[in-house]
Amino acid sequence: MIEDVTGLPFDVYIEGNILKPVGMIHSTYAQPLHTEYHSTASAAFDGQGEQINGNWHNDPEHAAAGLWTTPSDLAIYCTGIQTIFSGTRNGILNRETVENAYKTYG
Repeated sequence: MIEDVTGLPFDVYIEGNILKPVGMIHSTYAQPLHTEYHSTASAAFDGQGEQINGNWHNDPEHAAAGLWTTPSDLAIYCTGIQTIFSGTRNGILNRETVENAYKTYG
């Protein structure tokens, strides 16, 4: 839907409108993973401990399974959501949206 409405690829829209504005500068939804991230990305392994050919799985469900992030960027996101939830400030989401998500999925 995002691609249909904006005319932008999913990863480009999310990077410019969500990831970068909240400070997640080491995160991307790019599939396949851009070369600039290769040095910091962990390779994928199967259930038997064998490394996946090509190092990573490219998932067609970008929104559900395509986020490449770091622990630091994930902490930035979590801190931002907690700040909104506490009522200290709004951010990418408003408090009502965060509260509704918590009631639904929390």
